[in-house]
Amino acid sequence: MKTNLKILRLKKKMTQDELASIINVSKDTYRRYEYGMYDPSIETLVKLSKILECSVDDILIIENKDLIEQQDELFKLLKELQIIVNKIIK
Repeated sequence: MKTNLKILRLKKKMTQDELASIINVSKDTYRRYEYGMYDPSIETLVKLSKILECSVDDILIIENKDLIEQQDELFKLLKELQIIVNKIIK
């Protein structure tokens, strides 16, 4: 699972090493969380959300919000294309 930990961590001006130490995991484990190689436990996600002052959803879903925005834009473009096609057909 890819997370938004890097973005949220950088907003707090923290290094990977600092955050790993605070949540009591190894530096390598934390790096793997950021790269999506390991999934943090629920307990770790809660710790991270408190430290980063965000919700667990913010850690997990920001990327999905971007996808939703892209999907909305695609639907708008499809509607515009449908209008153009209908004009051509008529």
